[in-house]
Amino acid sequence: MIYNLYFITITISLFIFIFLIIRSWKHRNVAGVKAFFFQNLIGAWGALSELLSAISPSGDIALFWFKLRYFTLAFLPMAWFLFAYSYTKSKKIEGWVLALMAVIPTITQFLVWLDPIEGFWLEREVGFIRQGIFMIADVSQRKAGPWFVIHSLYGYLSLLVGGFMMIRLSIRTMKPYRMQGTLIFSGMMILLIGALVPTLKLMPSLKINPASQSLALCALLFFIAIFRYGFLDIVPVAREKVIESMELGMMVLNSGNRIIDINKAMIELIVSAYASREIAPPKNLIGMKRMQAERLFRLKVSLPCD
Repeated sequence: MIYNLYFITITISLFIFIFLIIRSWKHRNVAGVKAFFFQNLIGAWGALSELLSAISPSGDIALFWFKLRYFTLAFLPMAWFLFAYSYTKSKKIEGWVLALMAVIPTITQFLVWLDPIEGFWLEREVGFIRQGIFMIADVSQRKAGPWFVIHSLYGYLSLLVGGFMMIRLSIRTMKPYRMQGTLIFSGMMILLIGALVPTLKLMPSLKINPASQSLALCALLFFIAIFRYGFLDIVPVAREKVIESMELGMMVLNSGNRIIDINKAMIELIVSAYASREIAPPKNLIGMKRMQAERLFRLKVSLPCD
């Protein structure tokens, strides 16, 4: 039963990442979203290679697909950092910095397959256990070499620094953007924990690699951030620079006529209108439908298409 659930969660994470790839490509002109696109592309590759490893007919084939996962494990933290930096700073990183950041992940790809100095990458590879129709990687058999430690530290540091930038932005912005950043940050931290468990052998009796399930949870939180909190609809940094400085009240509606943003001037207008009627204003306006807003505020929200 547990191995069937293992297979199902990997499959679900693959489809969620495919959706995120399509969604982020449609918003590719938004600051940071190109990095988010590549992050999800790399995540999808990791889920696919994990899936193919699990259904391989032999241990050798399973190991081949398992090794291909290291493209995701090496480059996903870098993609996450680039996304976090672009999204929170609205700036592009110089080409030479990108090249420098790619050095360790690139060397890792070389060592995964060749390892010219025996034991420099791994002193002992993972083993595989046949469980019904599945080949399950037993990471407890793996013994890390010096470069595996460097690869792991680079990945964890990239995830933590990117996470710090996201959570700092979330604290400084309004509630809907705070939830966006918190969900994206939580997704990557779950992925970090899932990777730490087998690397540090925190649960030696655990036969299933939790990195796959953490990848699925990460994808699910990204999904919620997009659909529930309008992630990719508008960038918080751009919002802080432009919208909050406006003296006129403003609401932003998405294609579904749902309120996805409101500035301080509009909030003050609404609060004063409710105060004049001695009625407490609604606590959360974000996500409210246009008709609800008109009924509550007795305002007519005009759209260009009206």
